[in-house]
Amino acid sequence: MPKTALRITLLLALALPLVVGGCRISKSGNGEEKHVDIGVPGANIHVDKGATVADAGIPVYPGAMADASNGGSAKKHVGLDLPTMKMEIIKLNYSSKDAPEQVLMYYRDKLAMYGKVLECRGEGDIEIGMNSSDWKTHDFNDPVFCATTVKAPGTTNLKVGRQGDAHIVKVRASGSGTQFSLISIREADDHKKTSS
Repeated sequence: MPKTALRITLLLALALPLVVGGCRISKSGNGEEKHVDIGVPGANIHVDKGATVADAGIPVYPGAMADASNGGSAKKHVGLDLPTMKMEIIKLNYSSKDAPEQVLMYYRDKLAMYGKVLECRGEGDIEIGMNSSDWKTHDFNDPVFCATTVKAPGTTNLKVGRQGDAHIVKVRASGSGTQFSLISIREADDHKKTSS
C-alpha cells in the first residue's frame, strides 16, 4: 500500500470511531415545524424553518410572496455553535412580479440604514466576502466585500455590514419577475473575535 493511502487509512481508522461515537442527530416536527440538531464533541448545528422577517432585520418588498421553489423552503434558520465561533444565518426566499431593478432600488434604500451598501454581481448564495477558509483566524469584524469569482451569473447581491453582522439581499430575474432572498448573518456576542 502506498504511504499516502496508508496514512489516510490510519487517519480514518483512528478518527471515524471518535466522530461517529460522539455524534448526536435529532429530528423533530414536520413541514415548516421541522428541526434538525446535529452535535459532535465541541460543536452543534441547528437547522429549522422557523425564520421570520423580524429575525432577518430586512423588510419584505411590497407585494412579494414567499417562494419555496428554490431550495425547498421559503424560510431557513441555521445556528452554528463551535468552540471558536457562534453564528446564526437566516434566509427568507421571495418572488415578485416586478422587475429586478425595481426590487434592487427598494433594497438599496432599505439596507442603507445599516451603512454603506455594496452591489456585487454574480456571487453565490451566502457570500460575505471571506478571504480565508480558516475560521479560527478569520476576523468577523472585517467589512463585507464582493467576491471575485462569478458563481451565479445574473445574480446581484446587495450587502452591508461586517462579516460577523451582515445583511444581504440576493436578487435575480425569474421569467418576467424577480426571485430574491433576504439573508442575515450574525455572530453571537459571546464569541465575537477582535483583531489581534
